[in-house]
Amino acid sequence: MEHRTGLIKFFAIKGRVNRVQYLISTISLFVLIAVGVSFWVTVWDFFEHPIYIAASRVLSVLFEAILIMGLISLTVRRFQDIGKRWFYVPLLIIPLYNIYLLVILYFKAGEQRTNEFGPPIV
Repeated sequence: MEHRTGLIKFFAIKGRVNRVQYLISTISLFVLIAVGVSFWVTVWDFFEHPIYIAASRVLSVLFEAILIMGLISLTVRRFQDIGKRWFYVPLLIIPLYNIYLLVILYFKAGEQRTNEFGPPIV
């Protein structure tokens, strides 16, 4: 078994993320997204010139898009840890079914053996 410590690569699609890493990472990203939205809304109110307001809105969208891409890559790797492919990620937008998938992502243990996505993470 492979032991991994340290930072998680947020934009890597290959590999696996166990449920503890996924829980900590998603909470951290949700907090960053909330703080980012709060910050950018404050910045929008600070400027009076339309060009600066537009620039700050574009930067806010880029910032949030980067964080959401990191969240998607983590979710893909968590699905890979339980032996599923990436195409389960779009199913998270379906109401009620997304609750079922999130329960699986947060509570189901990953495969204990090496699967096609890599060795298990302890």
